[in-house]
Amino acid sequence: MLLGLGFTDFSMNPMAISEQKRIFTGVDTRFLKTTVNKLSTISSRSQVEETLIEALVRRYPSLFMGRNLG
Repeated sequence: MLLGLGFTDFSMNPMAISEQKRIFTGVDTRFLKTTVNKLSTISSRSQVEETLIEALVRRYPSLFMGRNLG
């Protein structure tokens, strides 16, 4: 979601960098921006999370294989 909002600088545990880099380079920021814009019409936090996860898993299933998303 942060990438879709235009954030490009992140602080994180050094152990997480390689995994995050893999994810960040594997997604289309235009898709993320469009998806985040659609989320702005949803008022429920849980519905925003659910809608975002569904959109990402549908578009990028390989990025989330083996992950517990719920």
